[in-house]
Amino acid sequence: MDKESARERAARFLEAGNRTAEMPLALTDGEPQVRGSVLYFDCQSTAYLRTGNWRDLAIGSGPVAVDLETGECRLTGSMETAELGL
Repeated sequence: MDKESARERAARFLEAGNRTAEMPLALTDGEPQVRGSVLYFDCQSTAYLRTGNWRDLAIGSGPVAVDLETGECRLTGSMETAELGL
């Protein structure tokens, strides 16, 4: 799977309601990070992306991980993000 297909899959994953708590998330514009066969796409609350207000930040969530071999998507947490140096 190429980077653009992985980005589309990650966006659909978030649009389907995968989120942290009750806060809807969306991908940010940044470039994904790669670790092995997994791409990590940064995401943030849709409210923060719309308003820029720090009170709307999603805290404790990590990027969306997309396995390039299987296409599986999952949300990561802050601990995994720190361990991977993302």
